[in-house]
Amino acid sequence: MDHIAKELPLPADHAPLAVLNHTGHGIRTIVTCSCGWRPAKAANGASAMHNGHMAHRRKAGLPRADYSATVFGEGPWTGLTWNEWYSANGGGVDPFTGSAN
Repeated sequence: MDHIAKELPLPADHAPLAVLNHTGHGIRTIVTCSCGWRPAKAANGASAMHNGHMAHRRKAGLPRADYSATVFGEGPWTGLTWNEWYSANGGGVDPFTGSAN
């Protein structure tokens, strides 16, 4: 892979990070926070995947995040948004593992 991933947002940013769900329950991707917060359980559908992070930000008194700017929090494309990853790879590789689809 020729691409060098970008650095992750700072913990104080409380930015959303997309990581692989290793629990085996819910959808494949979970949204965590740059501060280290993780949801208690993964969402069952993509329409709810940001709900836990939204509640986390509300508790911290922060406005809603720009979820289109969610970056990969692990894998070879750490720090890139989905659009940046797709632009570089055309969807031909898994963003978390780097293996071919």
